Amino acid sequence: MLFRSEATAEARLLGAANTLVRRGDGWLAHNTDLFGYQSMLGEYLPSRALLLGAGGGARAVAHALSLLGCRLIVAVRELAAGQALLEALDLEGRVIPWGERHQVLPEVDLVVNATPVGLGHPGTPPGSMGRRSDRDGPTPLDPESLGRLPEGARVHDLVYARGETPFVHWARLVGLEAADGRAMLAGQAAAAHAAWLGGAMPLGAYREALEALLV
Repeated sequence: MLFRSEATAEARLLGAANTLVRRGDGWLAHNTDLFGYQSMLGEYLPSRALLLGAGGGARAVAHALSLLGCRLIVAVRELAAGQALLEALDLEGRVIPWGERHQVLPEVDLVVNATPVGLGHPGTPPGSMGRRSDRDGPTPLDPESLGRLPEGARVHDLVYARGETPFVHWARLVGLEAADGRAMLAGQAAAAHAAWLGGAMPLGAYREALEALLV
């Protein structure tokens, strides 16, 4: 039997799909990352953001922010990857080397960690384990440098863990509003729920479930 598959406009734009819905003799591929990050943003309207990383999650973040008119600075280890992200989404932005990410903090009102830095580390780090900022450490930015962000700036970490991720932990310690990836995950789950079962997206229910699981 020949199956015919299609992808939603969002999945085609972002170049990835994470939810499949059976339709007749084929499948419809969805990408729930965009709604996931939009639900994480809520009513917040940043004007300029520092995006750390250029992978699949970063594409969804970049697209969501561009829809709000937010200007992007993308920090990556490979400049070509950052430029490819902007070109794929037809966005204007600034790509900087990973080593220069701390220097632009006074220019932005949002920092988004879309890298795996911090993944696998326990939440709410004890002692000095949360103070390293390197490929193997739990935070993508030196905790001391977070104080250079303007008043009212926010930190978003797409990584999530029980308790707080190290990055969110240190951001809150210096008085910043911060959220980890469970906020995005709840949105992704709600969007997948609606795609599979139809009807409204039960965002509140998934948020409550994740808060109970990741205490």
